[in-house]
Amino acid sequence: MPLTVLKLDAPARTPAPGPTCRPAVLPGWKPATPADAARPAREPEARKLEKALMNAAGRAIGEHKLIEAGDRIMVGMSGGKDSFTLLRILTLLRKRAPIAFDLVAVNVDQGYRGYRADVIEDYCRALGYE
Repeated sequence: MPLTVLKLDAPARTPAPGPTCRPAVLPGWKPATPADAARPAREPEARKLEKALMNAAGRAIGEHKLIEAGDRIMVGMSGGKDSFTLLRILTLLRKRAPIAFDLVAVNVDQGYRGYRADVIEDYCRALGYE
């Protein structure tokens, strides 16, 4: 399961200032670790959400025949919650799937100043992606 980092030749850019560009700091928040991703959600609401996401993804995959035996699926890891969630859901579904398929995590360094590609790379490697 290779992890690939693509570096674009674009000059370093800083996002426009605004409310969506400021990092959110929540009381008691701590970054997820690979160990967190490997175990099921503990909170009842989180388990319920995880189950609903897995059911919806599994249903869509089955209805539209999105994944077949032997497929290699690339998951673009931007560092956002959507890409981490997609990788987690597909990893959990792969464990239960009646067919074998591979997941490839790809991190694209977009050239933003301060972008921490190493955090995403370390996380993916700890989960078994190269």
